[in-house]
Amino acid sequence: MDSTERQAARYLKRYEKEDRRARRLHNEYIKEMELIDAVRSTADIDGLPKGKSINKETEERAIRLADKAAEIKIASLDAIHERLEIGEIIFQVKDDDQQDVLMERYINYNQTWEQICVKLNMSWGTVHNKHKAGLRAVYEILQTQNLV
Repeated sequence: MDSTERQAARYLKRYEKEDRRARRLHNEYIKEMELIDAVRSTADIDGLPKGKSINKETEERAIRLADKAAEIKIASLDAIHERLEIGEIIFQVKDDDQQDVLMERYINYNQTWEQICVKLNMSWGTVHNKHKAGLRAVYEILQTQNLV
């Protein structure tokens, strides 16, 4: 892969990076909620009387969760923005097969090359040739839009 193809691929991978970040934050949020649920259910079955005040640790955890929820929303919006921007660039590629390969590789990124070959009903060599040509086309588009 030459430097123009690498630059184009790096640009197209921005969506994957943002999407993975949003998913990681969401998973962290879920784990924190599960921990809170586990503590809450343990507290409910201990048989001891409950006070009406919220302790400092619970309050801090609630604040962290609210902050994490806001961070997830921002990260999700960032990922959506990147997906739209990357999709717009890919759709400017004139060759439909190149577009298909680029969409499978950079928008539906959780696939192996083999899965892309099967999904698009193309040989390994054809997929890689279309990918390489598509990256060159993307690089030209990025240059005309002053994005590289």
